[in-house]
Parts: sequence; structure tokens; C-alpha cells
Amino acid sequence: MNKLNLSEEEIIIYNIMKSETELSRAELDKKSGFYKSKTLRIIDNLIDKNIIKKLGEGPGTTYRLR
Repeated sequence: MNKLNLSEEEIIIYNIMKSETELSRAELDKKSGFYKSKTLRIIDNLIDKNIIKKLGEGPGTTYRLR
């Protein structure tokens, strides 16, 4: 599974994203059990690795797999 060279936490977020079309950061917090700052750090790492993309700005921001 770890062909993408992801951390355990990144894999958790990735697996949640696989079963959903598009999620907000708050929804990812709830499903993963992580705190906001941790979720954001993982999201940023996954964006840097070109695995997910950010849609929108501000409170309406959502994320989806590329």
C-alpha cells in the first residue's frame, strides 16, 4: 500500500479521502480523530506530494484526491 511513501497519519487521511468525493477539513478532523492543526499539516503534506488538491478558499475550502 505504501508505494506513495506516506506516513501512517497520511495513510489514514488518504484512506478517508478514497471513500469520499470531497471533504472539508472539519469533516476530515471528525473522521480521523485528529485535531485541526494536525489535519492541516497532513493535508499540506499530501498537497505537496500531489495526492490531494485544495478547492476554494476560506471556510468553504474542501479537498479531493487528484
